[in-house]
Amino acid sequence: MQLVLVNTFKIDVTSDANIILTALDHPSRLSNYLSLNSNNSFYFFLSYFLSKIFGTNLIVFEIYAIVSLDLSVIFLKLATHKYFGSRSIANVVTLIFAYFTMLQPIFVLTYTDTFVLPFVNLTILLIVLAFNDSKAKYLFMVLAGISTSIAYLLKPSAIIFLIALIIFFVISKRAFLGKVNGIRTVLLLLMTLFLTGTISTYAANRYMDTQTIVKIDKSKSFPIVHYALLGSFGDPNDKNSLHGTFNNGDLSIALKAHNKTARTKAELNELISRSHHRGIIESFKFYMAKFSDNMDTGVVGFHREQLWSIVTKLAPKNSINGHIEKIFYDREQQPGNLLSWSSTFLFLLQLIWLVILSSAIYAIWKYRESDKITLVSLSLLGGMLFLLIFESGGTKYMLQYTPFISVLAGFGLYNLLTQKHS
Repeated sequence: MQLVLVNTFKIDVTSDANIILTALDHPSRLSNYLSLNSNNSFYFFLSYFLSKIFGTNLIVFEIYAIVSLDLSVIFLKLATHKYFGSRSIANVVTLIFAYFTMLQPIFVLTYTDTFVLPFVNLTILLIVLAFNDSKAKYLFMVLAGISTSIAYLLKPSAIIFLIALIIFFVISKRAFLGKVNGIRTVLLLLMTLFLTGTISTYAANRYMDTQTIVKIDKSKSFPIVHYALLGSFGDPNDKNSLHGTFNNGDLSIALKAHNKTARTKAELNELISRSHHRGIIESFKFYMAKFSDNMDTGVVGFHREQLWSIVTKLAPKNSINGHIEKIFYDREQQPGNLLSWSSTFLFLLQLIWLVILSSAIYAIWKYRESDKITLVSLSLLGGMLFLLIFESGGTKYMLQYTPFISVLAGFGLYNLLTQKHS
């Protein structure tokens, strides 16, 4: 199905993905962009090496996105099967995760949001295996550290769940300590994960600092407060406006500064001023509006991003591809416009999302005493809090946390159905 849609959809990418993918044949053009947005350096090098093997046609990166998404489904199924010890629960979780990654044609988003998913789920799988294997647990943790490093380099926010893992071991009285021979083994496993991840990240950064493909000056890069400032942008009293996302006003504040230190100071002052001007009540309203933009629909890219895709050509209406387009495309879709799904397709996705959301809430409430559900809930909570503070403002940013939504919803739905059947 995904390959059929790749052949059907005639689409071009926009925004950061377009900037990088269209300059792969002339990487020197990206020097200033990557110096400012150094967080996208690893994505560039991954895309660059792919282009050297397979070429720069967009279909190469769409197929890579499909492979990434399909692998992420497989890894999550294996992880949940081992985590819960139930093939049936794993199957339900897999179907729900496939709602985000397969039913929705998000392969058109050839960016870090899709590329990072297999490494997130592989890390989860390897950590679960490490805590359930008495012989190869340290090997699994070494591999998990490497996978974590790749996920971090692609999208730093994707590894927030590891903080939840540490918090879980601090607050939990039972955890998995009995299975892994006590606190000493737990600490050694976590140290193995941390050290391997740190060394892998250092090695990758060392390569990117010394390579000669494109000059990257990290002293010019946007500081972390830049993304917090973007995350504070918007009108709390206008639900239909942008909330917490990229905007030219905040970008201009950053670009006026000549170095990272000056940029940090200027943007921090603006963030403090903006928060002070809003006050507590208006700030609460703003962040609730931003939370809604991130979570009110399960349609990835529904709000402002449109999956960073522009339709370049429509098939003849009476052709096979034309009939396929009628299923997915909005009836007003025109070449040159941002991608927009049909109302029927959106309605179907929303119905499924209501079931997923209800099942996840049920699992969190009904099984709140379960260590395993607590760990997954903390992972999702950490991701949601991160998106509240930093740049987001759309469902595209939730994609990296859909594995945890899927696990909660799958577990809840399975137990709802089996209890009703009983």
